[in-house]
Amino acid sequence: MFEASGSEKALIAGLDVVTPRGVIVTIGLGGNVSLPLNTLVGKEIDLRGTFRFHCEFAVAVSFLNQRLIEGRPVITDIVALDQVNDAFKLAGDKRQSMKVQIAFAGELA
Repeated sequence: MFEASGSEKALIAGLDVVTPRGVIVTIGLGGNVSLPLNTLVGKEIDLRGTFRFHCEFAVAVSFLNQRLIEGRPVITDIVALDQVNDAFKLAGDKRQSMKVQIAFAGELA
């Protein structure tokens, strides 16, 4: 299972659905999380962490461009380039947003 939202609830829910001896990969940063170690140990789950690197970003963009994955459901806001500072503030507040897209000229829809 891959958990890329950084949500503690999503990671814990993953423990329930991953098969025994399965692997959970948490991507990026999510802050401090409390996990039920009895579930992790009892199911012999392998928990791995990874961070976004340059080559993974290129692969993700390629998958989006080829329409192999659909990114729109996680985009909560689209902000114009001239309001880029507001976009970063919004993106930094996970209570308000999931993913914020910066729109360049003519891209706002």
